[in-house]
Formats: sequence, structure tokens, C-alpha cells
Amino acid sequence: MKTYVFNAHNVCTNPDRTVDWSNKACRFVIETAQSPNGRWNSGIDCTVHHSSRGFGVLLCRNMSSGYPSQRHATAAAIEECLKFAREELRELSTRPDDHEENSPPNVTIIPYIRTAISQLDTYLECFTPNQLF
Repeated sequence: MKTYVFNAHNVCTNPDRTVDWSNKACRFVIETAQSPNGRWNSGIDCTVHHSSRGFGVLLCRNMSSGYPSQRHATAAAIEECLKFAREELRELSTRPDDHEENSPPNVTIIPYIRTAISQLDTYLECFTPNQLF
């Protein structure tokens, strides 16, 4: 069984990478780790076009925090990434194009975001703990 190491800020320094997916406009990385009390937690690094969101895998200090399994922790992180991607898609669909140098028009980015959402939905199906195999 792997021993996970947490630094002085209670962030895991050697998590498992359970999801690492990217395309031209998006990147999603999900990492998980098990705390010494047996509870699992997850961290994310999400990038959609010019926006990003992320946080590391934190130590679960008590039995009410975190998740009972790595699958539960990964599914929760995927849901967080999906929420972020959908928010960004909604925002890009309603705002004018960026006028930054070398920035593609929103209309060319939106299909990549939709593909990313579809891929995250597929990952969620795989990691949802209620699935029977």
C-alpha cells in the first residue's frame, strides 16, 4: 500500500494522478491521495481557454472530511471540473471575442470545450461509485 506524504501545509506531495486529459483549448488533471485515517481526497488543475481553477490534495483531518474511496474522490473532482467547464462554456457563448493578440475567436474554441465536457462525462460514468461491473 502506497504511503502518501503531506507537507507542512497539509498538501500531498506525491498524489496519484487519476485523470490527465487535454485538447487544444482545455486541460484537466485530477489527483487523489489517502490520508492516514483512511479517508481519500482529491485535487484538480483545470484550464479552459484562458481561465483556470485548481487546488491541491489536502489531508483529511477527521472522518467527516474527504471521501470513503479513491473512486468517490475522483468522481467528486470530475464533477467540479464539469461545473467549471460548463460555466466557462456558458460565459464564452455569451461574451464577445477576446481581442488579445493570437487569441482565436470564441466560435473556434467552443467545440473543444464541448468535447472536453463530453470526455469528462465519460470519465464520470467510469468513476461513479454506484456503477456495477
